[in-house]
Amino acid sequence: MTVAVGEMMENRPRVSVVVSFLNAERFFAEAIESVFAQTFKSWELLLVDDGSSDSSTVIARHYSTEHPHLVRYLDHPHHRNRGLPASRNLGIGSALGDYIAFLDSDDVWLPNKLEQQVAIMDSHSRVSLVFGASLYWRSWADNSGGQRPDYVVGPGIPANRVYEPPVLLKMLLSDVACVASFSNCIFRREVIANLGGFDEGFSAVSGMYEDQAFLAKVYLSLPVFVSDECWDRLRLHADSLCARVHRTGQYPAAMIFYRNWIVKYLSSQGAMDAEIKDIMRRRLWPYDHPILFRLQRWGAEAVKKLKHVRAGLHHGRESE
Repeated sequence: MTVAVGEMMENRPRVSVVVSFLNAERFFAEAIESVFAQTFKSWELLLVDDGSSDSSTVIARHYSTEHPHLVRYLDHPHHRNRGLPASRNLGIGSALGDYIAFLDSDDVWLPNKLEQQVAIMDSHSRVSLVFGASLYWRSWADNSGGQRPDYVVGPGIPANRVYEPPVLLKMLLSDVACVASFSNCIFRREVIANLGGFDEGFSAVSGMYEDQAFLAKVYLSLPVFVSDECWDRLRLHADSLCARVHRTGQYPAAMIFYRNWIVKYLSSQGAMDAEIKDIMRRRLWPYDHPILFRLQRWGAEAVKKLKHVRAGLHHGRESE
């Protein structure tokens, strides 16, 4: 029995990769292949089906059948659609690795992603999360005629260092730092378990912001390593979650739900100090007073245009 346990521990992967998907057939295989292309090989891949009705279920089952020692297929009872937070939690509950990395089903990793991130984690035992820069990927379609090039978005703050809590939380809430892409992040598995995973209530408002809510939990209490390395390509396309939420007019409701969740969570942790209260008041104002906000923005734009016109008239008089 002791030998069997030792063998199991020896063969246990260092990293569990969780890919939650729903009707993802268009880009799914490319995302999966970017995991297989990693230079770091001690990983397992958990493909979590959130009730797909297209061929992505077949694709996931194919990989799990062809690579049973590396890939596992998971879905909810009766193949139900339960939302992104619940699907991520299902993957987390089945993970065996020391670390958990997430990959969205329409994104891809660069080949050295896991190798470099695991090295950082191994050398910083207190760090709970590592993230870096992301490439915003437009050229995948190659139909823009060069008018919409790819671009890299960094963390927006000094990088290659550890941030102690709650510094990043206040930066996140103030929009000082860029939000970490979840396809870029790697976490210690026990950190996710200790923080209770993802809040499944976000499924009621399209699932958007569940990642930022979890990051807020981490930033409040745990050290984080921020890098300037680019590790992933975020595919920009019309069918992404963010694009759909904006197109269907769900964004304001999702934002209000997220901000109210933040206030409630931080209050429950005794972390709503005067600075955070002021940040939240200012961030929620446009959504609590949408008509006044639009009038204010319209007024600011009108003043800007008027100044521009006046400058043009003044320049014209000088040239006469």
